[in-house]
Parts: sequence; structure tokens; C-alpha cells
Amino acid sequence: MIIAIGSDHGRFVQKEAVKKLLEAKGYEVVDFGCYRHEEFRCITCAS
Repeated sequence: MIIAIGSDHGRFVQKEAVKKLLEAKGYEVVDFGCYRHEEFRCITCAS
């Protein structure tokens, strides 16, 4: 079974823990981000 997961920077640590648990149980995990803990600010998005 393939499971897709994702989060914003605020829940990155929890997402990584869930991802690790699912992989240990044999699931294929597709990670749609966020890929790091730092907050991302898109300056051009506000324009």
C-alpha cells in the first residue's frame, strides 16, 4: 500500500516520525513536503 503524507514546517518533526513508523511497518510512503523544519516565506506570493 502506498500512503501519501505532507505537512507544513510546524509539524515537520511529527510528519517525519509518522513516515518512519509507516516505513517500518512496510508501507511505501510518498512525501509531499515540507522537506525541512525551517519556515518558508514566499515573498512573491503576497504580490
